[in-house]
Amino acid sequence: ERDLNHGRNIDTDMNTMAEYWQFTGDDRYLSRALEYLDYYHTTLSAAREELTYADYRTHALRALYEAHDEPRARAKIRDVFAATRDAYAAAGRTENVEMAAFGYELDPTPTNAARLEDAVERWTRRVSGAVGWLDTMPLRGMNDIARTSAVNYALYWLRESRAGLADPVRTIPDGGVFSLPVAVQLSSPTREGVVIYTTAENATPAQWRLYDGPISLSGDAVLQAQVYGRGLKSPETTVRAFKFEDAPIRGAELRLWLRSDVGVTIEGERVTRWADQSGHGRHATASADAAPTPSRAGVLGDGSRHLRLTRLAALEGDCTVVFVAAFDGAPPEESLGVVIGDGDDGWIGVTQDGALSARFSSADTGWQTAAGADASDLAVWTLTRRGDVLTASCNGSRIGTTAGASRTTLNAGVIMAMRENANKMSGLLCEVMVFDSALSENRHAQLWRYLRGRYDIHDAKE
Repeated sequence: ERDLNHGRNIDTDMNTMAEYWQFTGDDRYLSRALEYLDYYHTTLSAAREELTYADYRTHALRALYEAHDEPRARAKIRDVFAATRDAYAAAGRTENVEMAAFGYELDPTPTNAARLEDAVERWTRRVSGAVGWLDTMPLRGMNDIARTSAVNYALYWLRESRAGLADPVRTIPDGGVFSLPVAVQLSSPTREGVVIYTTAENATPAQWRLYDGPISLSGDAVLQAQVYGRGLKSPETTVRAFKFEDAPIRGAELRLWLRSDVGVTIEGERVTRWADQSGHGRHATASADAAPTPSRAGVLGDGSRHLRLTRLAALEGDCTVVFVAAFDGAPPEESLGVVIGDGDDGWIGVTQDGALSARFSSADTGWQTAAGADASDLAVWTLTRRGDVLTASCNGSRIGTTAGASRTTLNAGVIMAMRENANKMSGLLCEVMVFDSALSENRHAQLWRYLRGRYDIHDAKE
């Protein structure tokens, strides 16, 4: 019927239009069902006064609520159902199982859970013949499919109302900003279920994992965790954000990482071990008589001391070396500014007059940038080899480039010296990083911003 009618036609037609829309997906049916909804919502007194076919109305409202998640429409559904239900109770009528279940779905309070229990109990006793016919219990005039749907719906929400609410997952640590990899522990006081988690955005069910021990995180991540178990209601998902101030470093192919604020072992005022933070175990060590001295800002060399790596860091093919240092040798001696050496004739370092110098092996003729600013200032130095092109930067600005560079390998094994018996660094070394790829300009910019902030370096050399 095209005209909006009162009484039976409003409720039955709204129900029919909602059902047709669910089966066909034709939005014309949805539009008509929403017209009927608007009729009741415009004047809620109509919903309160016309109760003859309130079961049809409830069935239609439930169908619309399940299939149509537009917030304004759902708000109208709540208003119309609340007016209908309140008037139904005020008239002394007993709600059927679908009405009680829909009330619990919309507002899962203990009161509504008890009303649902009572409705299902009455329905069960009626269909088992334990009591006589109750005129208010049938889903009036509905066919068997609709009745079965309504009863199954009620039983589903009855099971949900009886389920225990699990406690939220707890995380240790509880999110935050970190400078190193962190092991995250998950737990819940609820023993009946298991903890599942994911770090995937918009995770599918297959991307959730069973928690069976600490989770190692080394890059920025949003961790979601939940308790899952039969007969359990899951609380809101626990969501914790983990950010790492050194994410620009760990996001690349890191092969060596020495940083003076972590992993420095001091014995008798000497740095005898400098632990590699890359995860590859290339620790720098020295005997007490050969070891450099610690300082508040880093590791201090006096031109006579050095450390040796426990495993070589091979600079072969494309690679990037980044170090934070200040030099106090006499210009223009490269030997007093060597940061990494191969124990023979290969080195990477800085002369006191601000030139970055590199020689990958004895077969390499070497290369040096033009002299720059005062190298005694703490600065971030970078050397990148991409193909046969070498590029050098200081404090985020390019200071030199050359093509036709050597592709030989520098087997880095010595820190703060070219070799054990000569050419040792004089100055302060705070950090050394070796990557086995030529970092992009964007990655270089990220590293520069990160290191500039950590060491409070303000002077970007041009």
